[in-house]
Amino acid sequence: MLEASGVIVLSSQREVFDYAVQQNLLPKNVSADESVRLDRLSLLLMRSFDIKGGLFYTLFKTPHYAYRELAFLNIIQGRHDPGMIVTGERLLFYVSRILSQRE
Repeated sequence: MLEASGVIVLSSQREVFDYAVQQNLLPKNVSADESVRLDRLSLLLMRSFDIKGGLFYTLFKTPHYAYRELAFLNIIQGRHDPGMIVTGERLLFYVSRILSQRE
């Protein structure tokens, strides 16, 4: 995802994970083998792709408002639970939606 957003290109998954933690894109207490919830992934997507949000996202920058912003931008489509676990396939769908909207 960081490579797709043009932020950084690194050779290993571990380097990418460490970079994301260092840049505060991920919480400090997260491990690489954990599942990710949709609201937390929304925050990661907003930060990685430097998506400007609405008023509440701009003020608070929380997973809740990141999720709402991506739903508003129609990147997250339909009704979803912000606490649901995101699959790799779903992650690729969201990244492709962001990239297609940027073109």
